Amino acid sequence: MNTLNASGKTSITIDGSVLLNGDYSVSNKDLIISTDSDTTLVKDYFVNLPTLVSPQGATLTPNLVSSLSAYQSNEFVAFEDPKAIGEITVTDGPISITRVGQKIELNQGEFIYLNDLVDVGTNTVGITFKDNTALSLEPGAKMVVDEFYYDPEQPTTGGMNADVIGGSFSFVSGEIAKVGNDAMTVSTPVLTIGVRGTEVAGRANQEGEDNEIVLLPNQDGTVGEISIKNDSGEVILTEAYQATTITSSIMPPTVPVILPKEIVLKKYAKTISTTRKTEKVKQVERETEEATKEKEQAEEEKEQLEEEAEELEEEAEELEEEKEELEEEAEELEEEAEALEEEAEALEEEKEELAEAKEELAEEKEEIEEKAEELKEEIAELEEQLAEADPDKAEEIIAVTIGASSSQEQLRTALALGADRAILVETEVEAEPLGISKLLKSIVDKESPDLIILGKQAIDGDNNQTGQMLGALTGFSQATFASEVNLEGDSLSVTREIDGGLQTLDINLPAIVTTDLRLNEPRYASLPNIMKAKSKPLDVIPAADLGVDISPRLETIKVTLPAEREAGVIVETVDELIDKLKNEAKVIS
Repeated sequence: MNTLNASGKTSITIDGSVLLNGDYSVSNKDLIISTDSDTTLVKDYFVNLPTLVSPQGATLTPNLVSSLSAYQSNEFVAFEDPKAIGEITVTDGPISITRVGQKIELNQGEFIYLNDLVDVGTNTVGITFKDNTALSLEPGAKMVVDEFYYDPEQPTTGGMNADVIGGSFSFVSGEIAKVGNDAMTVSTPVLTIGVRGTEVAGRANQEGEDNEIVLLPNQDGTVGEISIKNDSGEVILTEAYQATTITSSIMPPTVPVILPKEIVLKKYAKTISTTRKTEKVKQVERETEEATKEKEQAEEEKEQLEEEAEELEEEAEELEEEKEELEEEAEELEEEAEALEEEAEALEEEKEELAEAKEELAEEKEEIEEKAEELKEEIAELEEQLAEADPDKAEEIIAVTIGASSSQEQLRTALALGADRAILVETEVEAEPLGISKLLKSIVDKESPDLIILGKQAIDGDNNQTGQMLGALTGFSQATFASEVNLEGDSLSVTREIDGGLQTLDINLPAIVTTDLRLNEPRYASLPNIMKAKSKPLDVIPAADLGVDISPRLETIKVTLPAEREAGVIVETVDELIDKLKNEAKVIS
């Protein structure tokens, strides 16, 4: 056994007779090539995937080696979209296919897929591809199609490459060859054929033996063009029955010569016949399919015309009915016209009555306006009395909020309720407690207030955090859950609610107070104060100008309702109650 190591290599040289005649298999990630006389082991081949070459230059790509060895690799076996690329149209027996590590037999009418290894064996096969390329293989031939993409709706794109490892073959190119030069290629171990729309026959052999390629005329008498090339050179065949021969990948193709028609047709009679038969079978299928479609279309058109005739008859009947209905409607309209005249007379009378009612309403409006003026004066007097009776202990009240531009409405309400001025920290970001606290800290540093009053929860999304965080940032005294506040000089008496009842704190100013609901009794702004609020200052400060990072740190993933509580039960006796508390609820022993 010969052992080679593929680690870190891009290519490995192997004897040509072994490379092209051996049987390929896989052991873990190693490649095994077996002949009658010897075995070659390439360690870690399927880890590094180097190209295999003979000393004479014959090459096998990793893709082709993977197909020959039935290596199951998604990198080389394109089965993400398992659509057929061709159909076995003509065969005289079952064809062996190696597909993703499994050997199967296919018969006429079955499909082949990308990277299928086709082993003709003793039979002859004709394959029609999706682009109408017809290809035939004689007994002993092997083939792998390792590239195929074609979309009938995008005829300017497409590509195909078939590797023929051995044996005679012929083909008639389809739509892919029309895309451009070398869009369709057929490769043997020592050469590559670039197809440019034509018919071709040839034989693929191993290194050292003749690989012959012949350009055939099309059935309509025209002649296409093909290029035959390897690393050593290239020739172009442009004439009918023109041929070239290559024996080695390191030798250029021979000068093209024109072979006698009889010799060519005799030599490749079977493959040419199979190819023509394949093309004809597929053409008949296409014509049959088109005829079927035309028949179905004609039947559909017939049905459509019959339906249209029925619809026209129905429309005629409907028109007759509509005529009768219109005549009836004309009579009804005459009657309605008479009724409308009567209604017009009645409306004229109502108009006169409404005019009289309008005059009465105008008089009532004047009386209401006089009463409203009196009430305004009374409200103004009451406000003055309240101001004298309970003088304001604050020099200035500033209302502050954080949010979008629409938040100005809340600030205007605060101004109408007595605030002297307002500040809006404008941002479209949904600020979290820490960001709110930092923004308020910036405002506190600027305004230097003695007392800061916040809601205990609503200010920060019901988290009950902003007041405490602001206290930590400013170092101010703080009292939470306040239900009563009394200002006495430089100190503040705060009554707060705790679990055990009420607690009274005496704290020094400056201070932060978070209020309970009882401290904020609902009030309504008077109309004069609403009008005054429009002239009070309202400053808008972009949040970015304060130099505070308020980007959200939290993300709401899911919100669910708590589990519903089951309804209770009514017990008949005290003993039953005690039993349920002891045995079911287990809250007493």
